[in-house]
Amino acid sequence: AAREAWLGSRAVARWWLDHRLVPNGELGGLVGDDSDMYQNWADLPLFESDGVGGRVKEAGARLMELAAAENLTGGLNRVTTDPLHAYEEGVNQLALMTFWSYGDPLYLERCFENARNTEALTVVTPAGHRHFRSQQISAQDITTPRPPEIDGEAHPLMWHPSLEVAWYNRSPAVLRRLDEWASGWLAHLEPGKNAESVEVATETARSVRPYALAGGYGSQATTFASLYLLTGDLKYLQPWLAEWQRSGWSRQGSVVLQEFAELLPAGALGPKERDCQRANPITCYRLHGDKAPLIQALRRDVAELQRFGAMYTSAEVFTDRVFLYPLLNPARCYLGGEWTRNSFTRDHAVSWSGFGTDYAALVQTNRPDRLRVLLYNFAAEPLRGEARVWRLSHGRYSLRLGPDHNGDDRLDQVAVEHEMTLRRGDRLPLTLPPGVVTVLELEQTAALENLFERPDLALAPRDLRTDAGGVTCRVHNLGAATAPASKVALLDAQGHLLATAVAPPIEAPLDLAPHSVQVILGVAPPTGPWRVAIDPDDAIAEINEANNAADAP
Repeated sequence: AAREAWLGSRAVARWWLDHRLVPNGELGGLVGDDSDMYQNWADLPLFESDGVGGRVKEAGARLMELAAAENLTGGLNRVTTDPLHAYEEGVNQLALMTFWSYGDPLYLERCFENARNTEALTVVTPAGHRHFRSQQISAQDITTPRPPEIDGEAHPLMWHPSLEVAWYNRSPAVLRRLDEWASGWLAHLEPGKNAESVEVATETARSVRPYALAGGYGSQATTFASLYLLTGDLKYLQPWLAEWQRSGWSRQGSVVLQEFAELLPAGALGPKERDCQRANPITCYRLHGDKAPLIQALRRDVAELQRFGAMYTSAEVFTDRVFLYPLLNPARCYLGGEWTRNSFTRDHAVSWSGFGTDYAALVQTNRPDRLRVLLYNFAAEPLRGEARVWRLSHGRYSLRLGPDHNGDDRLDQVAVEHEMTLRRGDRLPLTLPPGVVTVLELEQTAALENLFERPDLALAPRDLRTDAGGVTCRVHNLGAATAPASKVALLDAQGHLLATAVAPPIEAPLDLAPHSVQVILGVAPPTGPWRVAIDPDDAIAEINEANNAADAP
């Protein structure tokens, strides 16, 4: 059922790409509406790196360049408007391209720029609370901030690129600003009287609602949930925990708490803990082994797509009205988490590439120290591909892989077993035999040092240039510490060394400004394929090693 719901959702995106896509990435609704559609498709490239998923990502990159050229200045919207529409002018696409392109320095530095300039949209009150200044937002605020007026509604959406920066390198400046903002809102929440908007100058609630963090089209919920995942601090979930313990229900919090139930400390949900765990189909399965609610939910998703397929496609409604919610449950199954419009919590466990569409996956455990997935190959031949891990913290892991012949969702025999070091973004090559459930287990045996105290050297293919003087590239540091001097190498398709140079030390982008240097490799590139690599000998410990090489465009 999960595979059918994924393929049905995939067919919706394929229809729009086949019938409405134009060369600049638009789908008929201009950036302001089309960016919403791409947000609803955000998980598709994590199921498959080519096929429809690859087409979605490539088209989204073109829309990003259109937004950067025509809609954004300094990472913010040029046209003054309300927070929701300011976000949709391309701020959302900044974050999405960073999500899809792990460690790409040009996309991440655009988020740096947005995060740096978003500070101008806010003000810190004498109480130490950070609030957005106004319900009107534009890039003009960078140089001419507006007077303090009303904070609330869809403002949390504007933190989205900042959250991507914090997720990547735990930027102290970004985390401090986010905490100042969140702490301000926590001070305005009390049972049954939760501020929905705040008059900034007086720090008084302008409107209240009975439920905590339920405003801003879900953006308050996803931002607070993201802060919990980034920091592990339960204060960001406390308003929902209090509501749940008091009444067993919370408008936005129920969804968040149900999805995070396996991560919460024992007893955090009080006497109604089991009710919360069983209320969400995927959490019910992960914690209690009961698949029935999940199967029913997936069947409803399939039925929705079959019954209303024309409404999702050939009816050609406005692109910001095509909410692809039937993709959420399959994403939770295959990937361990989900991202959709205005809901961008980074809770994915894994992504997949190379398996095409003839496979199914069900994430059973999604924790920072443990991953367990059931996989099935529908093809007649073995499938070879890769899993890429996203939730596991840096450490030594025991990997076990083998079949489940009797359908109890457990390993019957261990076909592969070994120890390895893993970090976020690492790839695992896998071969899935046909017609059998394969169980993949990864369990941490030893925690290793914090990655977010390291530098992160990075290259992008779009940074490579050739001229009469040879190959020129730009080396970036995206990390949390100064990068030492590093070797830069020009290599041919076989990996033969053609030239080297040295990049000088590069400071960390703690100020949220790009920190990079130009390096010249003074030889002409070969006539065939070639690449540039930084630190080819792995002499420097980094956050991410996967962005240390770039193939010639």
